[in-house]
Amino acid sequence: MRKEILAYMAGLFDGEGCIHITKTKAGKYNHRSDYHQLQVNLVNTNKKVLDWIKNRFGGSVRRHDIKSRSKAWTWYIYTIKAKDFLKMIYPYLVIKEKQAKIAIEFRENRKNIQWQNKEFQLKEIARREKCRQEISKLNHGGDINAGIKLSISL
Repeated sequence: MRKEILAYMAGLFDGEGCIHITKTKAGKYNHRSDYHQLQVNLVNTNKKVLDWIKNRFGGSVRRHDIKSRSKAWTWYIYTIKAKDFLKMIYPYLVIKEKQAKIAIEFRENRKNIQWQNKEFQLKEIARREKCRQEISKLNHGGDINAGIKLSISL
């Protein structure tokens, strides 16, 4: 994919996108242990731009109404596709660089715990939860300047 498209996408994502690691508790949806999933989304009132993103990067677009705003749509992408998307735009990210780095490492270092011993399972779940908490903290203003890599001089 062309660098210009990736740079444009990174700028759009820095301003309107979000990176989450969601957590589902054990027992829900037949999971035997806590389940963590990488989710990337971008909200915009212009559906055409989200369809453009979907056509290039995959995922889905859903409409939702926010009372204080006009109609809005959200583009969603999950798990491995979300990691692949973040890896493509990572060199161009400014604001969400740190969250993207954690998310990429979360997916690349993810180990299958299904048939492992309990100690291994607990360590892996703890690692995943730590990644989730770090991204959540950054999303809520913690270490806000950590991702800034531009220096502007007038």
